[in-house]
Amino acid sequence: FSFVTSSVALYELSRIPKEYQTPHMAIYHLLSKVRALPEPSVTRLGLIGVATGNPDRRTWSRLHDLFPDSNDAKHVYQAYQSGARYFLTVDAKTILRHASELRSEFGMIACLPSELSRVSMGTPESAP
Repeated sequence: FSFVTSSVALYELSRIPKEYQTPHMAIYHLLSKVRALPEPSVTRLGLIGVATGNPDRRTWSRLHDLFPDSNDAKHVYQAYQSGARYFLTVDAKTILRHASELRSEFGMIACLPSELSRVSMGTPESAP
């Protein structure tokens, strides 16, 4: 496994009260960072220089439908575009609530960090 994080995580960690940030920031700084990606445009140039629908925009739009909070949508989008297979989070209210959609539509497994070994081994109870 390679563990990565994003600028969205850094932003969210910065919102933790200062007296509790240190252990979270220590872990953040140990991880590789995925590339920060802007919101994709609606169109892009096709093979012959003609504007066509941007599939990245469709991905972004679907994620934004699932996660109306732009930071959640950006966080998942950056992970997906970077090829992440697993998305570890403790955010049960928004991200984990849509784990089945992330798996079926994007092939990404969202789970609690404590579930990673069970989920990655493919045990029968591993479907988050």
